[in-house]
Amino acid sequence: MSLDDTRTAGIRYLIRDNAGYFTEGFDAVFTAVGARVVPILPGVPRMNAVAERWVGSCRREATDRVLITGERHLRLVLDEYAGHHNGHRPHRSLGRRCPDRIGAPAPPAADGPSRILRRDRLGGLIHEYAQVAWGDGGFRHAQGDGKAEATADAVLREITLYGATVFPLTAGGASIKERRARRTIAYELAAYDDLPVSVRVAAAEALEAIDHGRDKARTRAAVRALNQAVRECRAGHVSVRDEQTS
Repeated sequence: MSLDDTRTAGIRYLIRDNAGYFTEGFDAVFTAVGARVVPILPGVPRMNAVAERWVGSCRREATDRVLITGERHLRLVLDEYAGHHNGHRPHRSLGRRCPDRIGAPAPPAADGPSRILRRDRLGGLIHEYAQVAWGDGGFRHAQGDGKAEATADAVLREITLYGATVFPLTAGGASIKERRARRTIAYELAAYDDLPVSVRVAAAEALEAIDHGRDKARTRAAVRALNQAVRECRAGHVSVRDEQTS
């Protein structure tokens, strides 16, 4: 194990608890890059309050409410929750702002008719709300794009789960019945009209690679491309409305 990720550059301290999976080899990886490992005292989680708070929130709001089917599914759930936690969830200690918007100016207050737009994450387990102006059809357009985002998220999730049944991480894997069920759900979602064309094309390529069932590298690349298309849809770079008018 080694730390070659650029995100680890400049790490000076690693604060951890005393769980058994933090072995001497684990600590050695961080000391090798010049970081000091600081175990917290037993029974004193406040010594690592930020990490303990995040783990607690993630478990209460996401992982404890989802049946995790494997490592890929867990990574997908954690990535989705991290995006919600850092990009939308209000924090009282930050003045009701999310970590990604620290220092950003406060959004302007609505001075006219408006509606509340809801966006579902993790299949509706988490809801995000935004105030949208009603005038000039803005709400209708935003509502349509929000539906496209939710559908794209569902497509990515189900295709990832289908891929996990074809390329299982453990011996035995999923049953043929489960694999067929996952495949049916993934294909039905990928055929929705609300999907932007870019997401639909990427989904079709990912499904084709998974159906082939032999080239794991090709499947990973196709799923990564689908993930990128979904991210662009979330960021508002692509929408059904824009593609219909182009």
